[in-house]
Amino acid sequence: MAQDVRRATAVLAVTQVIGWGSTFYLPGVLSRTMAADIGVSPEFIFGGVTIMLVMSGLLSPTLGRLLDRHGAAPFLAVGSLLTGVSLALLGLVTGPVTYALVWLALGFSTTLALTLPSFTAMAQIAGHNARQSMIVLMLMTGLSSSAAWPITVWLDGAVGWRWMCVVYALVNVAVCAPLHAWVLPRRRSMGGGASAGTAAPPMIRQSGFRPAVIAMMAAFACSGFVSWGLSLHIVELLRDVGMTPGLALTLGSSMGALQVLARLIEFLLGKRVTPIASAVFASLVMMASFVLIALAKGSVTGATAFILIYSIGSGLLGVTRVALPLWVFGSAVYGTYSGKIAPVQNFSFALAPLAFSIVTERFGVSAGILVSGVLAALAAAGMALIGVIVRRHRADA
Repeated sequence: MAQDVRRATAVLAVTQVIGWGSTFYLPGVLSRTMAADIGVSPEFIFGGVTIMLVMSGLLSPTLGRLLDRHGAAPFLAVGSLLTGVSLALLGLVTGPVTYALVWLALGFSTTLALTLPSFTAMAQIAGHNARQSMIVLMLMTGLSSSAAWPITVWLDGAVGWRWMCVVYALVNVAVCAPLHAWVLPRRRSMGGGASAGTAAPPMIRQSGFRPAVIAMMAAFACSGFVSWGLSLHIVELLRDVGMTPGLALTLGSSMGALQVLARLIEFLLGKRVTPIASAVFASLVMMASFVLIALAKGSVTGATAFILIYSIGSGLLGVTRVALPLWVFGSAVYGTYSGKIAPVQNFSFALAPLAFSIVTERFGVSAGILVSGVLAALAAAGMALIGVIVRRHRADA
């Protein structure tokens, strides 16, 4: 069993880095190049990611039920193949319509190949030990941009972005699909995820499932809106509160590494801290970071402390969004209930960058900080509510 878990963790770590790096992170370094070639604005290029996230949200409820019924590995393999086909088509787009259609296809294929199926696979294979493996996958996913962006820029310079899409298509087909199809272990037993001795049981009775899902939807959407909305604007926020451009860039660039560090700490302490305790702590830390930045405008020390505290909170909350459903609902129905939560969460992710930009442009950075602080407080309240629901509906031992 332990060997299967290690093998699954290694396979999914590789395929998630490739999958995210070759799709979601492409516009981050190619938006201007692609926009000039296709004849659209850079903002339109980023709209492809929005299409991808919305598509994932729409498909996730049905997919989650299928994953629990049939196992995740076959869906991951098919998803990698379709992602390869979609990336090859991306290299052929000629205008805004074909570009949008290809991102619809990528939204479908990456829903099968990335987050929900990969974490469901870990729940099915590792059972109650899945949390630690999930954190490893989050660590690797957090490094996707660091690994992919230099390669993407080099390939763009060497062969152009269209042939780069073909290269990434081949990697998804020749590396990710075989790993998912032939190397990734299958779940231990049909209908129950991991084997009886290792399955993660639900923390609550069936009567608590519905209120827990609603509370998670609210808490995850609020925290995710802040994380995804702020990440693309963090440098401008730091400049607007008084940092020099160079210092703002330095502090903003450190955020990814600090988030990975927070997840590493979670990995080391995970067995000593319950997921709900970690979730409440993380959301309170995120909320405190916005209080700090509001009070410390123009202070280098204050801005540095903000980045440190905010990065810790957002890094831990990323783990919370995949580990807490496992702890509450158990491994047998992890895919189903994660899929129920996904639409609201993904729509929040998709809208956050645009909404945050509108707020800061029209009302100023102080309004953006205020909105982020309020949403972080609502996320903390939602996490606390989940704790109350668990106590009220706790399953019998």
